[in-house]
Amino acid sequence: MTVFTAVALVVLLGFAALAIDVGMLYQERAELQSGADAAALAIAQDCAVGRADCSTPTDTAQALAEANATDDAAAVIKASVDMVAQSVDVNLATGDESGVGSLSLAFAWVLGNESATVGASSGAQWGAVQKGPAQLSIAFAQCEVDAKFDDGLVVIGMQDNKNSAACPSGTTGSAGGFGWYKLAKNDNDPACGADVSVSVVVAADTGANLPSVCDEILARIKSGALDNILLFPVYQNVSDTGANAEYTITAWVAFEVLGWKFTSNEEYNYPTCTDSSVSCNKGIYGRFVEYVTLDDYELSMQPPSNGLAVVKLTD
Repeated sequence: MTVFTAVALVVLLGFAALAIDVGMLYQERAELQSGADAAALAIAQDCAVGRADCSTPTDTAQALAEANATDDAAAVIKASVDMVAQSVDVNLATGDESGVGSLSLAFAWVLGNESATVGASSGAQWGAVQKGPAQLSIAFAQCEVDAKFDDGLVVIGMQDNKNSAACPSGTTGSAGGFGWYKLAKNDNDPACGADVSVSVVVAADTGANLPSVCDEILARIKSGALDNILLFPVYQNVSDTGANAEYTITAWVAFEVLGWKFTSNEEYNYPTCTDSSVSCNKGIYGRFVEYVTLDDYELSMQPPSNGLAVVKLTD
């Protein structure tokens, strides 16, 4: 009977090891993964915008590893930056009083395991946007971006604002603050949601109003169903005029959309305007964003331009 009880106790403790220790290790692994992901993105952001913290990635990784570990049992095994590849690698492991990389187990000693090692790794990349979906068929003029990037809340007027201070008539961006576009002259569908690449030429989509097919995007932004930080293509050169106009896409910029006024489209949260500028009639309201975290865009191995840096997890 005593032997049977001892055997049964070992079996029960074995089940306890599975139920408690294994569950604890899964929780530990999840916390380490959250810390590794957060650290990789934070370090990539530091490097993308030239912060000094880029040169001390281990400090950033340790701080975020500990912030995501409820038991403080987290240690940085590796946190490295490759400036050429514009990439970050982070490896974390458990750590307690018995040593880095090990975690004491409560019951699994019965099965011969007094401690276990749990780890997690993550990677991130930063760069300029090469290609991705443009959710609204709006392209910003480079001269408007350059003039207003650091101005906080701004209004970007439509393309017929040719005599604005940012885009005076005769400059390469003299089609104004922004313009509607479609992917080709013979394409009758607006480019909402279509992929756009740097260096391509897109055709002007004439008219005073945002194409109605884009109304759903505006409605989702207004309701909070869609993040209001969107990426927009940037043009620098405009050829021809009117329906024959074409824009050469040179970069991307992130803009937090806070309001708009597009003549026949519903007006939303647009600043009061009493002067005679074109932006009183139609425009987009918000602020430029320094960097964003997005996974739907291809990055180029070029330093971020126009103040915009994009970071993304790679594994």
